[in-house]
Amino acid sequence: MIWCRRMGWGFAWLCTLAGLVGCGPSERADDGVCTGCDVILITVDTLRADAVGVYGPIAGQTPTPKIDELARRGLVFTQAVAPMPRTTPSLASLLSGRSPKHHGSREVGQVLADDVPLLAEVLRRVDVFRSTGSGPYLTVGVTGNRAAAAPQGLDRGFDAFHLVPGDKPSAEEVTDAALRLLRGTLLPQAETGSSRPLFLWVHYVDPHFPYTPPGFEPDACTDAMQVYERNAAFVFVDQDGVSSRALEDCARRYHAEVARADREIRRLLEGLHEMGRPVEQSLLVFTSDHGENLGEDGLFYEHGPSLHDASIRIPLIVTGPGLEPGRKDGVVELQDVMPTLLTMVGVRPDAWPPMDGRDLADSWLGSRRESEGQDQDIVAFAESNSSLHIRVWNAVVAGRFDRHCVHRGRWSLCGSEDDLDAFQLFDHEADPMLEKDLTPQHPEVVERLRRQREQWPPETARARAVRGPRFKLVETPDPAGGYVRRLFDLLEDPEETRDVSTKHAEVAAVLGRLLDEYVADLPAPGQVARDEEDLRALRALGYIE
Repeated sequence: MIWCRRMGWGFAWLCTLAGLVGCGPSERADDGVCTGCDVILITVDTLRADAVGVYGPIAGQTPTPKIDELARRGLVFTQAVAPMPRTTPSLASLLSGRSPKHHGSREVGQVLADDVPLLAEVLRRVDVFRSTGSGPYLTVGVTGNRAAAAPQGLDRGFDAFHLVPGDKPSAEEVTDAALRLLRGTLLPQAETGSSRPLFLWVHYVDPHFPYTPPGFEPDACTDAMQVYERNAAFVFVDQDGVSSRALEDCARRYHAEVARADREIRRLLEGLHEMGRPVEQSLLVFTSDHGENLGEDGLFYEHGPSLHDASIRIPLIVTGPGLEPGRKDGVVELQDVMPTLLTMVGVRPDAWPPMDGRDLADSWLGSRRESEGQDQDIVAFAESNSSLHIRVWNAVVAGRFDRHCVHRGRWSLCGSEDDLDAFQLFDHEADPMLEKDLTPQHPEVVERLRRQREQWPPETARARAVRGPRFKLVETPDPAGGYVRRLFDLLEDPEETRDVSTKHAEVAAVLGRLLDEYVADLPAPGQVARDEEDLRALRALGYIE
């Protein structure tokens, strides 16, 4: 068994138990399989892989005929992994080819570093092609999520970029906005006889919670969403059973929102065809930023604090002229998309910015190596995000710097970084609203939780994982400091409930060494600066209180 990992900026792929697999971008002399083709990138927020027909089904799934149609004529990556289960960091990885620890955004809403080139910036350069004669790309972006827009720097390199207004614009609104923007940019180009290819990115915010597809009568999920409006964390942790009672209804609504996005993707692609940009002649990538926990890992209708596959395993489908349909079962990461697309459209390797991502096109263009079997040895790394709501009881520390709690058992010690002497102790089982200060009655509990707070300042207690095709090693914060590691056999235990580190000690040791090396240079999470508009948008989506 050979386990591989990324090192540094991703220019070296090293194996723990074997030699070099391959370094750097491809040096092929030939152009890509679709040099100068239009590139269509469609992302659906909060879409777990098994909610898509070709990956599923899971209980209550609504069909996704358009996505499945794309899958039948394209490459389906069955083990695609998001580097973080939150929107901004994952989409920054998708658009930069870099890990979150290298692009600078490690929490929702956090701006990525100014010096990180994005895919749109590379594609709109004049001199990146060998011999297309087509000029730079016309770059157009549309997003329905403010956490994936200009405030985070994700609009860089786009000739035209639009954030659809509203807290959670519908898939119909996103498609309408995309078609309007395309008509406004493509028609003038056609009138002047320009031959610039198109790079289009459209990000749908459905099926993010709250789940509000049309045509549903009030049900148990309605009750959960009403609780969510008052205190989102109570839904996330299933306070008084409000979420588990609603699971069947909420899952049905979630899948209806996925189906809604599927219908709008069909309408978007039909609109492109009418404008003379048929998808059959384009490179298309369909994927997501992260998944959604529907009770897995004790987390309901949320993502971020958990590294269960429900949150980090995502769909990834690539279609294009000359690509033979099929399935790829090796592990891939979101940051692999950018170098792969650059290869496929013929961008010279010497025009590539530094990237962590792997050029997946090597595996089907036949250069340098035969990947089947080798790809089975690749692993992916992931890091969870912070619990930003103070009432997430199962978190070691929850909340933000201005208000946070450390939790242990039934106890919560809460306060602000501005006044460390004014922390208050609560029994959250008896007092979930955290209203009755019990500090004088339990000085020993206060002291224990103060020590825990010293070990885990706010926004620092994050899980980390390394995932192969079969095994996943996850380390979670220990309240006393350090981490507890567990190994899961995804083949035998897809729900990730049984630690098999003793049974598979060699695998645990190898993955442990890889994880140690990956986290060795992780920067410490810091306070994320957010303006009032950002805070309002993040509250609307349930990310913060």
